[in-house]
Amino acid sequence: KIDYIVRYNPKKIVIHIGGNDINRGAKGSVAANKIIDLFNKIHAVLPYTKILYVSNDPSQNYWHRHEEINIANEVIKAYVEKLDYVTYLDFTQYLYTEDCNYVRTSLEADGLHLNKLGYALWIKNLKEALLEMKGADK
Repeated sequence: KIDYIVRYNPKKIVIHIGGNDINRGAKGSVAANKIIDLFNKIHAVLPYTKILYVSNDPSQNYWHRHEEINIANEVIKAYVEKLDYVTYLDFTQYLYTEDCNYVRTSLEADGLHLNKLGYALWIKNLKEALLEMKGADK
């Protein structure tokens, strides 16, 4: 439901959803299409609102689902490239080294949740992305 969002008429919205669905067995393409549908529903009722979508990142605990996470991210990224109201933030680039190993220093011992350093990265990159969002007034 987007009623809760609509009542506040926000200028910008940050969305980071889909990972849990995929980790529970959903196909990446199905999760991506649900997220894209959400973008379109929001835009239909809030045409001047800009959306920042933060990519999903595979976790160590659900590494067997990383291909589906990657599919969802790629489908969403390709779709939003043609939209002027959604900006895509690839947060996985801040969690992995070049050889695709997790930067363990940014995660809790559970290998799933961000720790203090991870949240510092999250905040820094969210702030930058929000300031640079396409078509958004600062």
